[in-house]
Amino acid sequence: MRRRTLLLLAAMVLLPAAIGWLVFFGAPLGMLGLETVQRHHSGATAGFGGLLPGNYARVLASPLYRRLLGETFKLAGLCALVSLLVGYPIAWGLRLAADWARRSKTAGSLGPVLVNVVVRSLGWLVVLGEFGLLNLVLRTLRLEADLSRGSRLRSELSELGSMVEVFFPLMVLALYGAVSKIDLAMIRAARNLGATRSRAFFEVVVPLSLPGAAVGVVTVFALATGAYITVAAFGGVRVRAMAEIAYEESSTLVNWQLGAAVLVVVVVSAGILLRLLFAGLRRADRDSAAGPAR
Repeated sequence: MRRRTLLLLAAMVLLPAAIGWLVFFGAPLGMLGLETVQRHHSGATAGFGGLLPGNYARVLASPLYRRLLGETFKLAGLCALVSLLVGYPIAWGLRLAADWARRSKTAGSLGPVLVNVVVRSLGWLVVLGEFGLLNLVLRTLRLEADLSRGSRLRSELSELGSMVEVFFPLMVLALYGAVSKIDLAMIRAARNLGATRSRAFFEVVVPLSLPGAAVGVVTVFALATGAYITVAAFGGVRVRAMAEIAYEESSTLVNWQLGAAVLVVVVVSAGILLRLLFAGLRRADRDSAAGPAR
């Protein structure tokens, strides 16, 4: 009787969430998948009788789409890596700080999350955009030639910096959740055994916080893969990403079928990469855990 009551309560709790997932995520995703296998004809759908995988073949066979897919994943990987490198010192500093300082530092680290991503991107655009403050200073110093030669690199760096600023608070949250569980007595023990601060950090803190790092990297990589605002604001015609291509195909060219196929290819490819990343991080976590035992 008690077991039946518990099952009934669990069903009452999970059923609304399952219905919400099905209505707001599962059904739109299924409709997106159906859209990808339909024929595009004069901006309209030819019906279910015209099913064919030609949209996927067009995406996968195009050198342009393959190159943009690689650039998208490269940019997302760099964003995750830089966010990890920036987030570790901040998260560890929050762990070591006193309670009153931790509150202020947490507010300073996570404050950007409270600002809309469009507003933040436009703020970066004022500084790093084509007609922004940085370009104004370079033109004032008569560096137009160097400016034009490094325009693509500067666009990539500007876009990367803006994406890191948008997503690194999520990395800090994931890392802080992991390092906050580390007993500081282990650090003191490592120092007493002769380890330097840096060695104690890399050989004690980093291995113990790998699960949090994995969550942060996966979160930032997945969100950066689908980033559109920062790519459209800073990339221009020099740096493109698949999210921008999918938007153009769907809204500008009114080819919803090809735009949906682009998104499905990105989601599946990102899922495969994240699966491989999780496997590598799990293996590294097992090796680090087995190291002291040996």
